[in-house]
Amino acid sequence: MTDSSPDPIPLKFVLDSLEDDRVYSPNSIVAFVKRLGLFEAMDEKSARSAEQRLMDALWQYAIRCRFPKNGDSMVRRGASTEPGWRGRRWRQGELSPEKVFEDDEQQFMTPKKNWKPSDLLEQKGVFFLKDVKDILNLDPVSVKKRAQAIEARGQSSWRVMGARKIFNHWMLRMKLFAPYYQKHFISQVRRVKPHWDGNQLLEQEGVFLLSEVCKKIPFAVNQLRHQAKKNPAAKAEWGIWKDQDLSVYLVDMALFSKWVRELWGGRF
Repeated sequence: MTDSSPDPIPLKFVLDSLEDDRVYSPNSIVAFVKRLGLFEAMDEKSARSAEQRLMDALWQYAIRCRFPKNGDSMVRRGASTEPGWRGRRWRQGELSPEKVFEDDEQQFMTPKKNWKPSDLLEQKGVFFLKDVKDILNLDPVSVKKRAQAIEARGQSSWRVMGARKIFNHWMLRMKLFAPYYQKHFISQVRRVKPHWDGNQLLEQEGVFLLSEVCKKIPFAVNQLRHQAKKNPAAKAEWGIWKDQDLSVYLVDMALFSKWVRELWGGRF
């Protein structure tokens, strides 16, 4: 069920308040509206909802108006920057309501059985995460947590990394997900193969989820997490650490394997 109630902060009013030559990103416009005190009369929950609805409306407007994707200039936001557009463009952009989908978003695809990762990453279409996770050696939890972290920062995971959940399905826009995958996932978190035993796992290279590793060895997840919390140098010495973006514990098998062999052999 969609929310059909009127926007508490009319978009036209907001855009008419912008200066012609100043550059604004959606985030900076929302911050500008907050400085005007337009959310102050609302309770906390209503204010958060109004901010999010305004943010969504601004992004939808920018997409419909087909603003240049790299912005008129970059706007600083904390320690990073994001694209922004001049107030004149925000006010005068010509709406194209019929432009709902980008060209690549109109092609829903299913990977072919003989595709290699390189074949898949070259595609321009939309895929279900469940259909591509094995080809790309992806851990779905990692993808979902990264997308949720992006949304928590007030950004669109669909525009930043090409991933989002619609109804009960996670979808990937390969045009955007491919470069994000190559930067953030390749040679990072690997999946533990079901047919590996504990000895075979310790012979592998790369980074794995601690929760999956502990299914193959005689150590409990809570046990190793507790030990890692007690040792500030656990990542450097044992190869165990908590990834703050994913909010999960990871294992660098090169260090972890060495530590487990010593531990199991009584050298601790």
